[in-house]
Amino acid sequence: MTWSKRKTVSYTIEQLPTDETGKVVLIDPSAVKVFIPGYKYAVDIGSWCYTERKRIDRASNTDACASFYVDKQSYRVERLSFICGYLDYLKNHLALGKSPNTLKTAVGQFQTFVEWCNKNYVSCFDAKEHYVQAVHMFSEEKISLIRKSKININTAATMQLVVITVGRGIYHDPYGDLFRFVRRIRRSYRAVNRTVVPEDVAVSDSLKVYMQLFTQLSDFVLKFEMYPKKVYVGDEYFWCFPSSIPFAGPSACSGPIRSPISVQSDH
Repeated sequence: MTWSKRKTVSYTIEQLPTDETGKVVLIDPSAVKVFIPGYKYAVDIGSWCYTERKRIDRASNTDACASFYVDKQSYRVERLSFICGYLDYLKNHLALGKSPNTLKTAVGQFQTFVEWCNKNYVSCFDAKEHYVQAVHMFSEEKISLIRKSKININTAATMQLVVITVGRGIYHDPYGDLFRFVRRIRRSYRAVNRTVVPEDVAVSDSLKVYMQLFTQLSDFVLKFEMYPKKVYVGDEYFWCFPSSIPFAGPSACSGPIRSPISVQSDH
């Protein structure tokens, strides 16, 4: 396998060239990168034309993290039409006033699907029937992973919704007929991790403990106190030592501490 760096052209979604009907038309869709709201760098959508690709750089401080080397032998000309269709889908989403976070989530989830297809069903974007088959296979795998508790049901449901919505948009399926035989993954409210707001009493008690610790340790440092330091936490106390395990409770000490260790705190 030989990795190659190809020439690319970057657009904003609004700048994408279109024909008289408003459809996206590109001389070479495999070279296109698009600035999508919510993303720092242009998304290398054109690299989807290759089934073998790898990120140029993982570091996020340059746009190389959003670009890909490709194996030119893995190029699929059949995917060019799908790329244009996907860009039309993005233009329509932007026209509907979707938030940057919504667009970013949708594109990110779909890129996960692209990677899955490259490994499991490379003809997925060649034609409508292939896309439907890929969504079916993808959904069945996610259902299996849910049953094995290897993926959250709500994560799987979101991913499936994204790929079905893209397919309906690109292949003009307003009623969802294309995917009527695909088993749907329904979100579960029980699978949502809700943050429980602590009661006022618990908050008050926690703050008292934090302030108690802060005051004692501040005095230890600022007043040049010596080890061992007796630290109170609520009604309990611990001994602080200059060691890899700095704290010990009364039960962990083999006997009474007879004299302070003449080691001062670092300043």
